[in-house]
Amino acid sequence: MKEFKEYEGPFIHTKETYKKIMFSYIITFVPFFVYNFYMNGIIKWQASKNISDLFYPLIFTFLPLLLVLIFETIYKMIFIKNQTFKNYLKENFSIFSILFFPFLLKINTPLYIIILSVILGYLLYKILFKKWYSLTILSYLIYLILGLLNPNYLEILKILPINYNYLVTSNGGFMNLLLNGSNLMCPIITILAFVYLYIKKDNKYQITISALITILFITTIIGLLNKSIWFPLYFILTGGTLFITTILASDFYSPATKGGKIMYGALIGLLIILIRFISNYNIAPFSIFIANTFTFALDYINEFLNKKIIYLTYTLLVILEIVLITVFI
Repeated sequence: MKEFKEYEGPFIHTKETYKKIMFSYIITFVPFFVYNFYMNGIIKWQASKNISDLFYPLIFTFLPLLLVLIFETIYKMIFIKNQTFKNYLKENFSIFSILFFPFLLKINTPLYIIILSVILGYLLYKILFKKWYSLTILSYLIYLILGLLNPNYLEILKILPINYNYLVTSNGGFMNLLLNGSNLMCPIITILAFVYLYIKKDNKYQITISALITILFITTIIGLLNKSIWFPLYFILTGGTLFITTILASDFYSPATKGGKIMYGALIGLLIILIRFISNYNIAPFSIFIANTFTFALDYINEFLNKKIIYLTYTLLVILEIVLITVFI
């Protein structure tokens, strides 16, 4: 009989655990919720004196979490035996997959749309795409489909035309955009959340950097052609672009290899630009759904790529972007 030999194998061993990472994302969830509650709850309540305006953001934010908690508990009770009810609740990790879903929506989204999106998204997650897509992405896909089926609801998804000179012509300019952003996503909070996750080593920062470099490079050229050097900043700080590339893109279903992450980020950046220029609706998060389908392919392609060439390419893009901005300012 051959002697059994133990090898370490090509695995990355870290102290990271699912619970630890999810705890970090809960920490980042809090400031987004506080911002939403203040902007869409307290301010509206002060103006209308209607108590329902104060509590609506609470319902809007926590309804998806409650629905998934209930469905996942029922699912485990049916298909996973020999566990106590306390353990069903304690190990209910699916609620973290829906954590940021409300922040992709507009505050005037009807609650029945949210309920249908989460229910159908959860069913897809369990039946078809359990190993491919996060629950947030699937629920958002259903949200878009429901919008297409209801012409009146499409008005909620509409976005304003791209304004090349927004930062120059608007009151407050850059600072106003940085503090207020769009929808329920405050850019300054998003940036701080990314920094926190990076320090905790709980995000795939290569995806974010790759996506932002790609977006900055292309939008710089577009902005210069339209005589607006500020357009790249406007593009990144509106439409949820920063939120998508920093928070949403680093999900568990994105590539695991360094080369795969860089290509994945570049793909998301390209898709966001294409979607925002082609569509009149706020569907930029759909880029994550499309990119997720290439996760395994990008990790596979990574094996045949020279990492130095990838890093050199992005370094040249950054240098070229700086040169273009310097020349045209």
